[in-house]
Amino acid sequence: MHVTLNPIIFMPEQNDKVVHLPEQNMFVIELEGEKAYLEYEQAKDGTFMIMHTEVPPAHGGKGHAASLAEAALLYAEETNMKVMPYCTYMATYLRRHQERYKDLASPEFNF
Repeated sequence: MHVTLNPIIFMPEQNDKVVHLPEQNMFVIELEGEKAYLEYEQAKDGTFMIMHTEVPPAHGGKGHAASLAEAALLYAEETNMKVMPYCTYMATYLRRHQERYKDLASPEFNF
């Protein structure tokens, strides 16, 4: 897995190219003219709040949401932010990968 902060491009295990667009608070995957994306906000206390994840229906079930999740979580980890999911997909993802991400999750998140 390749992670860099500058330029912020992630290459998760699913072979998706996930691009971080910090000026738009998004992680994006280009998919044959469509986009899968994850939207986030950063709280004043530094919490990384994941708000929404969306994959076009034609591209669902292929691991793209997981690629977005991994990229966002790696970014939060590299920048020492705690993660609070407001997106049901991300909450489920964190619960499924609890062992790996329990220390990254905000104390307010209920596993």
